[in-house]
Amino acid sequence: MVEQKKPSCSWWFDSHKNQRNSPWLSSALSELEENTKGILKLIEEDADSFAQRAEMYYKKRPELISLIEILYRSHRSLAEQYDQLRVEARLHRTTSFNSAFSERSWSMKVRDELSKSSGSSLAADESEQSEIDDPEQEEEEEIQWKADNEKLKMDNQKLKTENEKLKTQNESLKAELPRKDEEKREAIRQLCLSMNLLREENDCLKNHIKQSKKWTLFDFKKIKKGVLTGKLFGGNA
Repeated sequence: MVEQKKPSCSWWFDSHKNQRNSPWLSSALSELEENTKGILKLIEEDADSFAQRAEMYYKKRPELISLIEILYRSHRSLAEQYDQLRVEARLHRTTSFNSAFSERSWSMKVRDELSKSSGSSLAADESEQSEIDDPEQEEEEEIQWKADNEKLKMDNQKLKTENEKLKTQNESLKAELPRKDEEKREAIRQLCLSMNLLREENDCLKNHIKQSKKWTLFDFKKIKKGVLTGKLFGGNA
């Protein structure tokens, strides 16, 4: 008879039997242990070859999925029951608080009527009241959390709106950029034409000045020559 292998997992508990456990918990742990062992057996089962392991995997796959589904449903059920217990415990604390508060109010009224030493009794009651969870404080914290959450949503919406506005402005600037570039190019072309005209006009003026200087020098020489000739012939006569 082959000895059954124990699960080779460090987290495995040797036994779930505990006298302090309730019957329901013992039953749930037994079912969990059985399903876990079944999954580990399917995972750790050996085979002689890769083909046999593959065949074994495909044969055992539905069973493994079924066991995992059982574990999932069990865990989900436990989580839901735990959450329900938490809600019931909170409601129980609230009810106990209201009941204790009513009893303390009545007791304080009786003490006030029977004795003038109600000051010390009142201090003791306030000390006891501070030890009990205050549902109003929890409600205020929840209201504050909702307000903070709403503020975050509004801030987020403002950021989205500002982002869309910036995107629109960016697209508008991108569309306007080619027109600005064309205006600059046109201004450069006009400036180049003006400079060319100025150069041509400057060249014409230079040529005109040169021609004027040449004619003036020629006329001066001609007049000087005539004067000298007249003096020469006049003196000889």
